Amino acid sequence: MFWKKLVFMMFIRHHELVWITDRSLKL
Repeated sequence: MFWKKLVFMMFIRHHELVWITDRSLKL
């Protein structure tokens, strides 16, 4: 389904953002 793919993409994007923020805070 389209909406499932959209939610999945948003989840990946959010995870990426969290990971980048986490890395930045540790530097």
